[in-house]
Amino acid sequence: MPPPRFTPVVVTVLALGFVACARPPRRSGPPRGDRAMTQSTSRSVVLRSSHILLVKVVAAKPGPWVPFKPGLKSRKVQLSIAIAETLRGKVDPAPDGPVDVTVEQTDYDGELMMQPLQGSWSRVPIDPGPELVTFSDSASQRAERMLEEPACKLVVLAEQVLPGLRIAAQALASDLPLKQTLDLAAPVTGKLDPIFAEFLWERYADDAMASQRAFDSLAEFSERKELTPKTRQALIDGAYSLVSLRGDETPTREPDRNVPSKSAGNHERPAAAAGFQGVRGSRTGPQGRGGVPAAARDRRRRDAALDVDPHQVSVTADVTAMSQSIGGSRGC
Repeated sequence: MPPPRFTPVVVTVLALGFVACARPPRRSGPPRGDRAMTQSTSRSVVLRSSHILLVKVVAAKPGPWVPFKPGLKSRKVQLSIAIAETLRGKVDPAPDGPVDVTVEQTDYDGELMMQPLQGSWSRVPIDPGPELVTFSDSASQRAERMLEEPACKLVVLAEQVLPGLRIAAQALASDLPLKQTLDLAAPVTGKLDPIFAEFLWERYADDAMASQRAFDSLAEFSERKELTPKTRQALIDGAYSLVSLRGDETPTREPDRNVPSKSAGNHERPAAAAGFQGVRGSRTGPQGRGGVPAAARDRRRRDAALDVDPHQVSVTADVTAMSQSIGGSRGC
């Protein structure tokens, strides 16, 4: 039976688990009242939104395009929108039919398309038919208020985000622990999107920093082969962001006495030990003995031992370097 192989995502993200701290989790509780609790500074648009609606354009009456800014044009669009489902927050009064709103769209006025388009409704089709998801942060419970700017922050095609969004909504409404959320996500791994990936790391950041087991479970989920490349990248970015922003919370840890000696070989080590090799290999200082070249040699040795394609590690190299920098500067 061939020895187990670990791909770069597991190696890197498990290595980041070395910086998990021992503070108790501080997850927000379930929504209270009519307005869902939000985290205004969160990277996750789900956690920043008080209301998330599944809607469908019933009718659209666009106005003429007019010059807006250099290279851009804009127009007003009168929309009749049916609310199919409330995924987060509460709509009061509940509409008994389509809601009429006026939104603004911007588009490029020419071939130069370097600047981002402004407006939450600018990146989606407004023709009747496709279901859309709207993300809003609104003190008002009226549907027309949360569908218009400035309350409406983002509009996306529902088919791109709905599987993960339903899981996120259930996790928030029932205050699910990490394990239950991952169990719900496992059967639809291939349909998950970057919005769910951002939610996962932001929602359970405190758990990951407080528990090595929680961090490892997120790391293992990030390695599921069914994930799309964009979703996997978002999960890696979530780990990178967590370590970057909260590395000062990580206490010094004693070496794991259960890790076999180097002579045992990487294939005979636990997965976590294999992941830690790239981090612990340069602990003599912020850059390791010999600086960056030494860290690079450590990484190459690790990849060779794990039979990893060197072209696959480019995405994860910076994350490993960040973990090394934090650990080295704190004397871990």
